[in-house]
Amino acid sequence: MRHLLRLFRRRINSPAGLFNGPYFDVRTLYVLEFDRMPSISAIGELDGSRVHAFLRERFARDILRVWQHSYYEHRDRETVFSRTMFLLPGRRMIEVGADYCELLHDGDFGWANSLLSEMAALRVQPSASTIGFARSQQMN
Repeated sequence: MRHLLRLFRRRINSPAGLFNGPYFDVRTLYVLEFDRMPSISAIGELDGSRVHAFLRERFARDILRVWQHSYYEHRDRETVFSRTMFLLPGRRMIEVGADYCELLHDGDFGWANSLLSEMAALRVQPSASTIGFARSQQMN
């Protein structure tokens, strides 16, 4: 009954924008699920596989729903995920990508900042990139 009432009272009733290229957008999903804009806390330069395993363990009993975009990797002959979204109690959603994680919440920055601090241990050191041109002494 509660879901039926929510359907009729929904202010945002169009899924336009839910799909972003081959993916669906977690922000739009949040708005459709909770009928409000989320606060977003994010962290990058992560090992997405390790973050995924960490979140599965940390929130094992709290995960209400999971959405995932995955694809078959021919080189490794296995199916791998590119994005996973977790629905948690308390108007919380988490999106994990290959090298980032976004926490969508209803202003619970204490929860978000604490979780980001824990995930910082799963950081992958970025490879150094050269900006501009390297000059060789032999070119002079």
